[in-house]
Amino acid sequence: MRIIVLALFLAALAVAVPYAVQTPAQNLNIPFDFVVGNKSYPAGEYEVNHANMDVPAVTLRSGKTVIDAIVITWLARPETDLTMVKLVFDKVGDKRILSEVWMPGQEGLLIHAQKGKHEHEIVTGQ
Repeated sequence: MRIIVLALFLAALAVAVPYAVQTPAQNLNIPFDFVVGNKSYPAGEYEVNHANMDVPAVTLRSGKTVIDAIVITWLARPETDLTMVKLVFDKVGDKRILSEVWMPGQEGLLIHAQKGKHEHEIVTGQ
């Protein structure tokens, strides 16, 4: 019985450890207007934060503007360790839609999945 309890504990710990990393907020300049969900936001300096792993959202702040980008799913961990936040935008015509958020020490976060033809535009932290 003790072996089963120990095995269950170790299995739970193995699952929880990758999600226990809490990355501090990072600032970055988004040089273009963009869309999150169905709302548009202006270009500018934004603080990006995903400190609470229990909440399925990434927060972007700029002055009084607070954006909660809802996470659809986790993406595979990048092959190289990131040191700065990276945002991926789907570009359709002149419109840029936040699609992925990559925080150092975490797996990627899928925010939006663009169907149809589009390009990616990447903005990284400073």
